[in-house]
Amino acid sequence: MEARRLFRLDNEVLAFRFTATLSDRAARPRERLSGPDRLKLWLHAAGLDVPDVSPADLRTALGLREAVYRAGLAVAAGRRPDLTTRRS
Repeated sequence: MEARRLFRLDNEVLAFRFTATLSDRAARPRERLSGPDRLKLWLHAAGLDVPDVSPADLRTALGLREAVYRAGLAVAAGRRPDLTTRRS
């Protein structure tokens, strides 16, 4: 299947496209980056070719995605983003 069909890539802002790799957050979250291979596929679809993606890279990417998401929520609500580090 073509990578662009697997992921929502309609936003011009790369960070927002990245946060969309987890959809239906409030109801039934759907993780689209279910493994390193899927992250590599998303990166390729977003125009960011990388030679390889490890499980550690995936964990780091998911942490970054959630930090971007939380920061976006804060800004949208007129608050300053929480700069403390969260680890899951």
